[in-house]
Amino acid sequence: MSTEDSEIVYSDCEEADVEAVHKFLVDSGWGHRVEDVNRFRQLLKNSARAVVARHVAGEEWNKTSDVVGFGRAISDDISNGYISMVVVDERYRRRGIGAEMVRRLMGDNSDITWVVRAGGRLVASVRGRVDPEHPTTWQIGRLMVAPDLQGRGLGRALLAFAEGQAPSGTAAYWLNTGTTSERNLRTYRKAGYRVLPGPGSFPDTVDLTKRVGSSHPA
Repeated sequence: MSTEDSEIVYSDCEEADVEAVHKFLVDSGWGHRVEDVNRFRQLLKNSARAVVARHVAGEEWNKTSDVVGFGRAISDDISNGYISMVVVDERYRRRGIGAEMVRRLMGDNSDITWVVRAGGRLVASVRGRVDPEHPTTWQIGRLMVAPDLQGRGLGRALLAFAEGQAPSGTAAYWLNTGTTSERNLRTYRKAGYRVLPGPGSFPDTVDLTKRVGSSHPA
């Protein structure tokens, strides 16, 4: 099933998409990863999830619309998963396409810790868990985005995903960051978090919190 976001449509990557997506990846410089189309077809078959983003030129969505993004994920669907490929046409970057594909690939299983890999390296991760001492607090940790990929909305997407995995009965979100991490602090404050008074839970850090269901700080 596909859904539309302005001029961009997202859908599961299916057999009918293989050749168009393969060409897109080769044109985007990923030919060394996908090689021939049959190898790419096997990669898709062995992936847990795959999503394709298309630019819709007219009013109707169809399989011939230009491919502008692709992502795939591998997961045991129990505790671990990693997003091994997220590619966006350079003409369509900084429009949230990559972040939306990541959100769709991660799904809604709160028990899975997700990492994002690109070019064989870890570029992002996030994890959520119930605070063992305060059961109504949802702790968000391991939220990381590689410096060269920051500013593209990936961190915001991971934060929103982690918040969305909080179990029923959660009253507040909690996270921790470095005292000098100005970019992180700006991101968290824009998302409604406030810095708690006093030192953080770890050296040279601060703790932040936000009420569940509120865009304003707790």
